[in-house]
Amino acid sequence: MLSQRLRHSIKESLQNCITYFENQDIHAVIHLSSLIEIYKETHVNLSRDFELPSFEVIFKEVNHDLPGFLPLITHKILRFLIDDLAQSYSFSMVSERFVRSPQIYSTNPPSTPKSINSMLIYPLKGIGQLLTHQNSLYSQFVGIEHFIEIVKLVGYSGFVAIVDEIKRYISILLDTSIKNCVLTLRKAMPSVGTFPSITYGVNNLLDLFHKFFEPVLGCEKTRSEVFHNFRILGNYVEIVYMLEKAVYSREAHDLFLSAPLDGVFTVKSEQSSLVQRSSTKFDFIKSYAFDKYPQNSIPQNLKSKLNKANALNQEKMNGSLSVFVYLFDSVKERMNDSFWQDICSPIDASPGGCCDLNHIISAIFYLLSSCPQNTDLSFEYIFGDGVMYGLLFLIVSLGLEDSYEVSDICGHALSATDIDIMNTTAKQFTSTIPKSAIKKSAKLFFEGDVTQANEKIIPYMKHIVVKRRAILKFFTDQLSRHYHPKQKSIVLFHPPTFLPPK
Repeated sequence: MLSQRLRHSIKESLQNCITYFENQDIHAVIHLSSLIEIYKETHVNLSRDFELPSFEVIFKEVNHDLPGFLPLITHKILRFLIDDLAQSYSFSMVSERFVRSPQIYSTNPPSTPKSINSMLIYPLKGIGQLLTHQNSLYSQFVGIEHFIEIVKLVGYSGFVAIVDEIKRYISILLDTSIKNCVLTLRKAMPSVGTFPSITYGVNNLLDLFHKFFEPVLGCEKTRSEVFHNFRILGNYVEIVYMLEKAVYSREAHDLFLSAPLDGVFTVKSEQSSLVQRSSTKFDFIKSYAFDKYPQNSIPQNLKSKLNKANALNQEKMNGSLSVFVYLFDSVKERMNDSFWQDICSPIDASPGGCCDLNHIISAIFYLLSSCPQNTDLSFEYIFGDGVMYGLLFLIVSLGLEDSYEVSDICGHALSATDIDIMNTTAKQFTSTIPKSAIKKSAKLFFEGDVTQANEKIIPYMKHIVVKRRAILKFFTDQLSRHYHPKQKSIVLFHPPTFLPPK
């Protein structure tokens, strides 16, 4: 009878924990994981004196873990990721963290945590204070710490279910909102023609660009809609990447705890095959041994075994097909309809093979760099780097990364700044200036100082170009593609091949 009451109490406490999580936001996933671990340890201690079913059986019953259905926790985490994190958060490529955007453009209402009686979820008051303090440290962002706990809670089956659902939402987004944004910008794009040379000067070029895209720049609703939809696409991609990263981290932790020193310190000749099969030795073992003992006291064979074991583990971790790569391939397979094929077809016979989509993506990058930037509420702060991740995800999925540089508006404008700098220093005809471009130009325009308005745009334009190249390299590295951004001056970039309608 007492065992049944204890089982009922543990079950009721776990139900209260899940109810608490359902009334919070994605930040509370660390809090929930800690609570479950506490009740798991409580179950271990009680099982020594009372006959209780395993904790996994109790937890599956509370979590409604049935074949063919998503458990409660997995379903709630999925809704948090798709409806809240992807829609209302901004991703930073530097910190690899999501933070809540100061302006919400999503039609879905943002998650608002609700209070709950702490006596229902905390075994002791001291534990409640400790977990509340821990939760406050992770409540201002969503990073790898949260994704590790997500993988821990949902397991491999939940991880696969989340990735499949995100892939489905990406397909819906590409077929609806992204396609509409591309069509809107395609109508506003200049007609095809010959683009002015960079020798016209940066002021003339930027003024011309502003005239090109004045209809879009002047419409904040259209601009924000484009940024928001590509931010959602980029956030979806980054969520999958962070989840896969958390899976590898979790696997490494579990493998180390299973047999951390098996076959390393004492290896006989007949155990050599065991060492070759074992992949549970990691760099932190080597670091611990090398830091604790002098270098000359560590046998050379131990050093070689640690290095070999770590290499075997890395080979095991990288041997399977990446979910991140699978996401790119599945999206590419779905983009075989006439719309994407038409917009990705070359529009001229130039060596780069430029297409309409390259020009449209380049125009969005220009819009991003030309939007009003202030320290309090910049567009980068509102939308984050997810916009650029979404744009480049589209480019890489369609295999257009090699031809994108040819139609890069920001790079073309920055080339004009280099021309102006060279003119200022009286080095107009050095080898760093493309002489062919100068010969084709009837007159070399030298404007002197850059206008005050353009002085604000140029630094941010450089910032956008650097980030864009870093993200593109990140994607191609993940996909094991060969992408080498131009190391030479951006003066040597080919100019885009379109002009505004007369």
